[in-house]
Amino acid sequence: MSQTFHFNLPGITCINCVEPVENALRTCDTLSISSYSTDIISKTITITVDDDNHDRASISALLKEAIEDIGVECDEIISMETAPLEKSDQSPAPSQASITIKNKKKTLRTHLIKGVIGLIVGAGLIALTLSGVGLPLAAMAAIFGGSALLTFYLGAESYIDAGKKLVKSRTLTMDSLFAVSTLAIIGVSVASFFIPWLPIMLEAGVLIFGVRHLGKAIEESIKQKIISQATFKDRGAKRVRRKNDDDDDWADCDATNIQEGHIIRVNRGEIIPVDGICLSDHSALYKTILNGNPNPESIRHGDTILAGMRVPDDVSYIEMRANATSAQSYLSRLDQDMSRIKKAPIENTTNKILKYFIPTVFILAAVAGIVVGVLFNPALAIQCAASILVSACPCTLGFITPLAMKLGLSKANENGVQFKNAKALQKADNIDTVIFDLNGTLTTGIPEMTGYELYDHDVSSDQFLSYIGALESKASHPIAHAIATYAGSHGKNKVSPNLTQVDLTNHAGVAAMITDEPCLIGNRQFLQDHDIENIPSVQLSDDNALQIIYFVKNNKVVGSIKITDPLRKDAKFTIDELRRMGKEIHLCTGADDITAKRYARKLGIPDQNICASCVGMNDIDNDHSKTSYIKQLQEQNKRVAMIGDAANDAPALKQSDFGIAVKSADIMTQKNAGAVIDRSSLLPSVTAFAVAKQTMFSIKQNLVLSLAYNMTMILIAGGILIGIGFALNPAIGVALMVAQAALILLNQYRIHRQSLAHVKRFDALNHALGDDSSSTHHITNSLNMRPTPTQHLQTYPDPHAIDSTPSSRQGGLLQASTFAHRATPHTPLLTSQDNSPLPNGHL
Repeated sequence: MSQTFHFNLPGITCINCVEPVENALRTCDTLSISSYSTDIISKTITITVDDDNHDRASISALLKEAIEDIGVECDEIISMETAPLEKSDQSPAPSQASITIKNKKKTLRTHLIKGVIGLIVGAGLIALTLSGVGLPLAAMAAIFGGSALLTFYLGAESYIDAGKKLVKSRTLTMDSLFAVSTLAIIGVSVASFFIPWLPIMLEAGVLIFGVRHLGKAIEESIKQKIISQATFKDRGAKRVRRKNDDDDDWADCDATNIQEGHIIRVNRGEIIPVDGICLSDHSALYKTILNGNPNPESIRHGDTILAGMRVPDDVSYIEMRANATSAQSYLSRLDQDMSRIKKAPIENTTNKILKYFIPTVFILAAVAGIVVGVLFNPALAIQCAASILVSACPCTLGFITPLAMKLGLSKANENGVQFKNAKALQKADNIDTVIFDLNGTLTTGIPEMTGYELYDHDVSSDQFLSYIGALESKASHPIAHAIATYAGSHGKNKVSPNLTQVDLTNHAGVAAMITDEPCLIGNRQFLQDHDIENIPSVQLSDDNALQIIYFVKNNKVVGSIKITDPLRKDAKFTIDELRRMGKEIHLCTGADDITAKRYARKLGIPDQNICASCVGMNDIDNDHSKTSYIKQLQEQNKRVAMIGDAANDAPALKQSDFGIAVKSADIMTQKNAGAVIDRSSLLPSVTAFAVAKQTMFSIKQNLVLSLAYNMTMILIAGGILIGIGFALNPAIGVALMVAQAALILLNQYRIHRQSLAHVKRFDALNHALGDDSSSTHHITNSLNMRPTPTQHLQTYPDPHAIDSTPSSRQGGLLQASTFAHRATPHTPLLTSQDNSPLPNGHL
């Protein structure tokens, strides 16, 4: 039986801390550990164990022992789901996660206090040294002893951690750099009492750790601000109104206390904190987190509501019945998925650099100390060596990539894109060619049969409908479903003909024997592949987006069928935005050549970029399939993305460098994709590439800045400027290291907060169209059923009086995407398709 455990690892800062933990789990013989994933950002590790021989408590104890044996502190995180409630209205028992948050706040205060103490004492020692006041030997010894003890106190954590990791796992960390440098300073200061030409550096150790603690306080506060943008579960409304079971009155309730069956109200502008069922008769919600649609969407009584959806600013409240706790909500599930995200290749590359970074710093510090000592004097040599050790910043270098990846994946989720892992996000940034499937991807995927035409007068309409209905009932594609549905509702012959030798292997049609007569149904290319001649031409305009399907009996075309599958409203905009990004657009579809070209003309796709009448995959080399078309483009050194929805697209998604699956009933299609988007909009496909570009740009920019800083500081601290009379004080080196870490973190935060340009253009374009169909005012008033404030919500003004650009946009889940907070009462709503399962198959 598989069990999952979460452990807090407060002492890990970079790969040099993580690698010993993962090695210990990898070589653990006591338990069968199937997987583990370390998150440096949240300082946690998730471990899955397959073990039937131990109970949960025993397994947890064995895992804890294995980790602590290599010198890493850890404790199990007990999720809120496992903390039982005696009564539904009681607060949950405090979880390990909540205790950890309190401990982090306490740690921040401790760092701040220690930093202030170190700076004050260090500044006092510098002032004493500069004053030139002569002190008796006893006083000097007392001051020296006090400063040394204070240095040990301020650096106790670094000394202990460095020692434990060096002894138990033979690992060098950033604490090792500070421990060695300050111990060397104290040692030299002690020796100076006996060797007059050695420097007394009373203030250096105190100042180094003082600045270090102050820097930790600054860094951790910035990190907590940034990390809060990368997690979801705490973004929902903190307080809601809950209906009392006894008197039907409404009272304030903490969102963490909501249980299944509770009836709650979530106020305007707030994020839904739990999953549930809508009880409001007719209202609106922002479903951006689910489908990427930046506009409000209609919601009715009985509709499903997911945590993370937002109540528009001009809707008083949403009333709903919870069907889960906040710890089991859609937001929490997103966090769980994020915690299992595998590393991207660029992170592995950075980790390889970090493995050799600290040993290299030690070597360079030793070399610089020797060279400066020979050319100048020992005092400068010690100062240079110590400055190199404390100026280097491996932790920030190792923090850049996982932080950026987590923020990028979080931003993608906020806007309706679910990346499979960080590797997929990195691949998305490299794509230069995008291939679209047609039906169900660029079109709505809900085709309808609009009519037919008979060419053989020996076949009656009822016979024709019974034939095509029987054939298409065997296929699973939406077009086949549309034809079968039409035939069943319009035909009078309710007895289906007997089919034998049914062949569904071709993507473009169906072949079978009906009463010993060969019959075919499919597009023009399908007929041509079966050597059918004299295929009638049907004239169609480009505006009505029709396709023609033919029925053949005894090698003679009996009739044609008109199918409409309209383009999505945002299909043209999506393709234009991808082209604006520099992507080459292709269309690869099972539809016939004429149909494919008609759709392509409407979308601006050139004829040479069309591959029509494609099967999904064929084992024959150089076959006319989607996979072979992708291979041809890849052989031209193109990095190809495939976007599709049906089962026949699954092999193509797998063959491509990066696949985007439009969510459908077919699980395998989504499994083979690098990212999944909802059916209701194509806009998130653009978001996937935009977020990938922002994320990878931030990683590359910050890695360059960090590496440039480390190289420059090693040169400066190493004494390259001593010739002109400048030598870096170790305390200044620590301060510069802290400043660089803070600047890089703030730069990461700035890039993450950047809006998505294509969404702003989409918003502006829709606003220019002047269609009021998607405004919350239109949605909630179309049936005159806007929820109105009750006596419990009288603090709110009349929602009709609220300005269309409300000021209450500062907080909430979608804060990082400014478009999501716009209450745009005149923006057209993208068509929201029915999410019921659609069959997959033949076109």
